[in-house]
Amino acid sequence: MSATEIDVVSQARELTAALSASAAANEAKGALTDATVRLLLDSGVGHMWVPRYVGGVEATPLQGLATIEALAYADAASGWVVMAWPARHRDRGGVPAGRRRR
Repeated sequence: MSATEIDVVSQARELTAALSASAAANEAKGALTDATVRLLLDSGVGHMWVPRYVGGVEATPLQGLATIEALAYADAASGWVVMAWPARHRDRGGVPAGRRRR
């Protein structure tokens, strides 16, 4: 399923077990593990604020907040990082790699 076709809130809820299992490793590292980042990106959750026309989900504000809430229940660090990603990636807007212009 492509990022443009997912229900981002349901997808976040489906990640609960995997994120809960990685929470201790994320805390110990002081950052998300590479596996956690890959999980969030591959699921489409990491691209929820990106417009559809460039391969994102284009979540509404309410979908975004519900997604962050679902992630934070499983792993607070994952919820926080997904909430903050737009600020961190403002130069690319979180646009998936294959869709970026140089």
